[in-house]
Amino acid sequence: MINRDYLVIVDKNNDGISNQFIHPSTKSVFFGKDEFALSFSTEIKFEANQNKAFVNADKLIFPLILRNWQNGDKFIPLGMRQPKKVSDFFIDEKVPLHLKASTAILINGNGDIIWIAGMRQDNRYKLTTATKKVAIFELKKK
Repeated sequence: MINRDYLVIVDKNNDGISNQFIHPSTKSVFFGKDEFALSFSTEIKFEANQNKAFVNADKLIFPLILRNWQNGDKFIPLGMRQPKKVSDFFIDEKVPLHLKASTAILINGNGDIIWIAGMRQDNRYKLTTATKKVAIFELKKK
């Protein structure tokens, strides 16, 4: 495929990754070749690591879904107040076409995007002074 004036050769076998469901008891799931781990903590801490999302656990509605992005997906990027289309976010972040198809999106039970894995968390699920329990999602790329 041609991507931003470059010829990119990719393995087509990473297409069609099936949705994964995450329950409160889930320790980890695989999404394609990548592993996603879930843990909970009452310690309110934040680590600057794009492969981890620190989420207000009280706002989660299980089961969560880990899936590929879909046309029309919107979220509110951390630090912003207005929704943004995921496709526009990918363009702004200059995500190559072949990576868009395999990027995992974590979805809350109410349909909200919680996290574009490895990239950006949704502002609605950020930690605040009122947060009592933290859900920690970790992307372990293979």
